Amino acid sequence: TEIYTLSLHDALPILALKLAEKNEIEFVGCPAGLFEMGVEGDKEKNSCTRQHTVNITRPFWLSKFQVTKRQWSVYKKPKLSKYDEAMGGLETPMWEGVSYVEAMKFCDYLTKRLKTKLPPKYVVRLPTEAEWEYALRINDFQDGCRYRDWKPNIKAISVVEGDVRRMAAEKGFDLGNAKHWEFKPIQVGTKEPNAIGLYDMLGNGFELMLDVVDPAKCTIKAFLSDDKKQSTLVYADVETDPLRFYDWGAAIIRGASFNCAEGSAHTKRLSGITAENFGPCVAHCIRLCIGPDLKA
Repeated sequence: TEIYTLSLHDALPILALKLAEKNEIEFVGCPAGLFEMGVEGDKEKNSCTRQHTVNITRPFWLSKFQVTKRQWSVYKKPKLSKYDEAMGGLETPMWEGVSYVEAMKFCDYLTKRLKTKLPPKYVVRLPTEAEWEYALRINDFQDGCRYRDWKPNIKAISVVEGDVRRMAAEKGFDLGNAKHWEFKPIQVGTKEPNAIGLYDMLGNGFELMLDVVDPAKCTIKAFLSDDKKQSTLVYADVETDPLRFYDWGAAIIRGASFNCAEGSAHTKRLSGITAENFGPCVAHCIRLCIGPDLKA
């Protein structure tokens, strides 16, 4: 079909999939193309993907925002804390208790529910690392890039500690002496989007990827980031296959939380596959992908 023959600069339509009355998910299209994933050498301290060429052979769509509690409610009823109510209510990202396994179940649920509205042989799933980074940096391949040098733009595009404190104060919510790693996400879409219209990719919560690490195939080393609170995993020898899928191992998270110093386009960290092997405090955001069924 025509969907598989689009080239890099062809525009893809925005897809809006209705879940319920006044409840839909908007998806932004990403055309197929080649790109250089990762960074050359050791230019960024927390980089853990060496630069290599990735061929995105088929177009895909990513959700404009991280999945909100309103969108999650068609699957399971979310809990709203006083913090959530103050910081955006149902328009805050679904966060607490979302393990990799739970996210995969949610995607399978949406695929079955929306099957007739999806392109042939496409499913709702998590994005691969390659798809996520490609969508984040897609304007690198055109003039006027927003992400080629992301640091000057980080406060414009990322939810950071100052934004959380400011919004809390405006809503009359007292954060007290809370540190940035104790915060939770705020309402989606409060900062600027990237060049193709995706919000909060480098802030407002780490995002789960489809890829997982197979310990038998990767050599990993770990070190602490500057704040000494977050271990960063670096692939020392073998790059994971961006289309590989496992039901065990360790889940990969990309993006950033609430500290602008962590807002790198290349940093990735690891998490548990299930809540059981990572403890009761599993907390990840999800950005959905409408993409080729990689297990078919």
